[in-house]
Amino acid sequence: MISETPGNVAKLINTNSSYEHTIAIDDKISVSIWNHSEYSLGSIYNVHNTNESYGKWILVDKNGNIPLAEIGTVTIAGLTCSEAKIKLESLYSKKLVDPIVAVRVLNREFTILGEVTSPGNYTLEKERNSINEALGQANGFTTYSNLKKVQLIRKDTTFLIDFTKIQQNVLHRINIKSGDVIVVPEKRAKRININAPTMIAFSSAITAIVLVISIMSQP
Repeated sequence: MISETPGNVAKLINTNSSYEHTIAIDDKISVSIWNHSEYSLGSIYNVHNTNESYGKWILVDKNGNIPLAEIGTVTIAGLTCSEAKIKLESLYSKKLVDPIVAVRVLNREFTILGEVTSPGNYTLEKERNSINEALGQANGFTTYSNLKKVQLIRKDTTFLIDFTKIQQNVLHRINIKSGDVIVVPEKRAKRININAPTMIAFSSAITAIVLVISIMSQP
């Protein structure tokens, strides 16, 4: 349930340039081990990469674990990819000589709805993605975007952002996280403009009826 009380936008402003996504339950994980594709899941090190579309990934289960070849079940929920990399390199070092591991989350997504050119679901390709970049992926606002009441919904809190007042350098420091929903409402003028042709047609019909009645009532 979304909070009725808007969150404090100041809490969205990122002051940590080293932010990383924290791995969570149901994240799709690929694990790449240099020179050991037999242990890898969607290895980025292969020349012919077998990727997510071919099922080369594993879901973090409800307990925060993933099963991996040779080392068994490993808990990675709550870790960043960098932390998971260090943990897996330590575990694989018992089987391999100086293993080089890369961990990636494949299903980091956000949703953008309302008055943008291309609403929908989008993948967060980078570790840090500003709200401006997110809007860019959706090809920006439309003519009818209400820029004063843009909503960023994160878990159970709604943050209201006034794009007519907030500075651009601040917007670049508001990072979008996996699972975020951006809603851009419409201006009232949109409904007026959309309904205008119908209202004009209705008004014209009434005028015509009144004119006919007026003519017919003449002696």
